[in-house]
Amino acid sequence: FIARADAVAIGPGLSQNPETVDLVRELVPKIGRPCVLDADGINAFAGKADLLRGLDFPLVITPHAGEAARLLGVEKEDILNNPIEFSRQVAQDLGLILVLKGAPTVIASPDGYVFVNPTGNQGLATAGSGDVLTGIIAGLLAQGSVPLEATCAAVFIHGYLGDMLLEEKGYYGFLAGELSERIPQAIASIFSSEG
Repeated sequence: FIARADAVAIGPGLSQNPETVDLVRELVPKIGRPCVLDADGINAFAGKADLLRGLDFPLVITPHAGEAARLLGVEKEDILNNPIEFSRQVAQDLGLILVLKGAPTVIASPDGYVFVNPTGNQGLATAGSGDVLTGIIAGLLAQGSVPLEATCAAVFIHGYLGDMLLEEKGYYGFLAGELSERIPQAIASIFSSEG
């Protein structure tokens, strides 16, 4: 089934069942097409980040600081003390695109570029929001977009969605489903404001 996919997303809705973890660890290195790891897709590699190093296809991982700490066996505070440099080092060391979700979200590439996303707010910490981000990234990758550009665009769109809903509902008033429902509206708004 993966051979027919243009991109793959692994993690949302998964579990940390030992058989699932083993399957993810075995499957990811063999995917051979753009892949996004989130949530339990990342947790499957906790303490085993070396298994992600040097893959021959674009890999995007989307941890928050806690997931990144588990993945790499470091303290969360060490990540939060310097998220930009942490992201740069991890992306370069593992040869992947790292999206460190937070306020702000940091995107780092394997060649050392780092981008700090200007959109988003704490309302995006709602359950399922990261799954929406994973879907946006995977969707853009499946369209053949350049992986780093797709990732930066997806993070911007995701944050923009959060900002739109913040204006309407406040920090605690929106759900992840509302983010996904508004993706077309957000993209149209972004393009119309470019002039």
